Amino acid sequence: MTNEDELYRETFLLYQEHGAKFTMDELAVRLGVSKKTLYELVPSKEGLVLRALERYFDAVERQQAAIRADASLDALERVERLLCAVPEMPFRDYRIRELRRAFPEAYLRLTRWLETGWEKTFAVMDAAQAEGSLEDFDRELFSRLYAYAMEGLMLEREQLTTADFAALQRRAVRMLLGGICTRRGRQRLN
Repeated sequence: MTNEDELYRETFLLYQEHGAKFTMDELAVRLGVSKKTLYELVPSKEGLVLRALERYFDAVERQQAAIRADASLDALERVERLLCAVPEMPFRDYRIRELRRAFPEAYLRLTRWLETGWEKTFAVMDAAQAEGSLEDFDRELFSRLYAYAMEGLMLEREQLTTADFAALQRRAVRMLLGGICTRRGRQRLN
């Protein structure tokens, strides 16, 4: 029997190799299980992709929880790292256009995840304001700009590795934060 880690690692790898055209047969062979056993684990290919995406978001949340708990960082550093959290996954490219076309529910969840659940990040941003690093800002607009920027980067830069995407993401986050930082905060970012 395969474990969850193996299932999702092979799913991500197959998606990288074949995009949405990977088959459940190919996945079953890689896992060394029958197709019937695979369908007992996941109800459908789209269900598998949805669960893989949720697993990705869970990894982001674990990374963000560690950042929020890191007392060695000041609030502005935590904000920047929270906004740049990207888990290590075997991505050569994101294939977001293909995801949107082949698995619309998964794509919808991706965009929803980028646009919602900001409360914990805003709490750290409140601490950065209290430290004098951030000015008062429109939270809804900031979160929407962030979501649009990240989605746009994924769409426009589909051939990026995770490391390349992370570097580009960091530059975008610094630009966004620069617009809401106090003078002191901007000096600290630089």
